[in-house]
Amino acid sequence: EQKEFLEARMPDYLKHQAAGTLEMFWSCLLRAWLERWKETVPEDVSPAEHDKIEGALIKSQKAKLKVWYQNNSKAKGKANTTSKALTLALNPPKVGRCLKASEVYSRKHYAEKIRPKVEAELESMEDPPKFPIGIIQRHIHQVWCEEDNEVCHAVIEEMSASSSQEKEKLCADSSCDRTPQELAAAIKCLPDAIQTLNNSLSKQTGWVWTILGGGPDPAFDGRV
Repeated sequence: EQKEFLEARMPDYLKHQAAGTLEMFWSCLLRAWLERWKETVPEDVSPAEHDKIEGALIKSQKAKLKVWYQNNSKAKGKANTTSKALTLALNPPKVGRCLKASEVYSRKHYAEKIRPKVEAELESMEDPPKFPIGIIQRHIHQVWCEEDNEVCHAVIEEMSASSSQEKEKLCADSSCDRTPQELAAAIKCLPDAIQTLNNSLSKQTGWVWTILGGGPDPAFDGRV
């Protein structure tokens, strides 16, 4: 019965936690709790000690209630990890450019079809460049343009398969499959992450920044 009583008030706890008004929640909760399960002061206690002991018992009950909600709130234990993820997401790694078909072809066939032509040209030169990048690129383009259709199609299919794999990876890294508990933990971490971002932007630009956001609350069945 006590567990049902506490679980029924979990949405209110999360709501007040998000709003920063937990003291109001504790006051209402404790009043309702004491009406049902107030611990009584022993009868042999003197009148002078009665109020002191009763206050200590109420304080102890309030502390136990706080511990129960802290241990059973859905987002518990995920804040630190999510905060780190949010911080990293503010500076995502740069995505490399897509390779051209000729570059993919070169990676597969350079030693066999391109290097001999490059080396032959360099040997014929009186003063070959130390870094013959332009010569290499010219021969890559020339050999690729002269390649037969079957090899070209194989390279293009390889590029298409690689692109599909990248899209699947991006989808797997998205928030589509995140649980309501993970989303709630991320939302809880937003104030610190946004404040850090705002401070950094202000230092770099001299501007004052305000970031607004809103949407369904996963802690309350997606209600806005």
